[in-house]
Amino acid sequence: MDDRGISGIAMLLGGLLEEVIIQGQNVSFVKQLIPNWGNKVINHWVAIPLMAVGLVSIWARRGRDNKVDANSPTVQHNTAATVQSGGNVTQTAGALHIHIPPYPAPQTSEPIPHSPTLAAPPLIDIQEIRSATILRVPDGAWDNWSEHPAGRKAQIVAFRNLRAEVGQERQPAKDVVARLTYTANNEPSLEINAGCWLGQASQEVNIKAGEVAKLVIAASVRQGEILAALHNPRESLPILIGRRVRREVTVPPIEMLEIPAVPCRVEITLISGGNMTVYHGIFTLRQGTERAMQLDPER
Repeated sequence: MDDRGISGIAMLLGGLLEEVIIQGQNVSFVKQLIPNWGNKVINHWVAIPLMAVGLVSIWARRGRDNKVDANSPTVQHNTAATVQSGGNVTQTAGALHIHIPPYPAPQTSEPIPHSPTLAAPPLIDIQEIRSATILRVPDGAWDNWSEHPAGRKAQIVAFRNLRAEVGQERQPAKDVVARLTYTANNEPSLEINAGCWLGQASQEVNIKAGEVAKLVIAASVRQGEILAALHNPRESLPILIGRRVRREVTVPPIEMLEIPAVPCRVEITLISGGNMTVYHGIFTLRQGTERAMQLDPER
């Protein structure tokens, strides 16, 4: 039974007690309520419990008025007005108690972990195919081929590592080696395991995003009578002491190998890091008027 039920019973019994007092020990009235009881029993065993119940009634009513939720702050103001706030208002004589229900603490969501943006893999494409003049340039203990107006005629392909989209990164193409295969009708194929990059002493080149690397496809020999492919056998740069190479280290030269016949089919494969192919294409190499070279991609 809840507090309201107990209070109601207490009030009823309290009212009976008040009626007994008003009747002034009127035993006949009590007999009407509880028949077959003697006067002596009624005077002692009825009046005392009724008085106790009356005290309980008064205590229950006062406790109900003063009961406040331990977790709820109470605002008191001396007024006789009635304020309604979601049913949480009680009013006593001259005092108003407003019970503010507790509200749950605001829930703070944990920050979503930010996953790092993965850089896009290298994307190699052809920037241009053109004729050039190249020359062997000595550079201390080794040499390289570079563009020079006093050099020999050559056909080159410029490869670019394309930039990523806005807000993204592009990985560099590291340690790129060019493999070339020259095939002509009724002639054995010429395979170049490592082609020659302009301006590079070794067979490898790093191509960062937006940068360009130029590969030699063919160079003229004997006034253009013969076309040659360039092979670079240097897997890494030699070990230096100052600007001199160690005596026990030999630096192989960049080789010029004759192309069997022209026109011929040229297959180019670029490999990064020793195992990842970043480009593959097939071209046709021709020799035009005045022994000018022309390289066209196959459709």
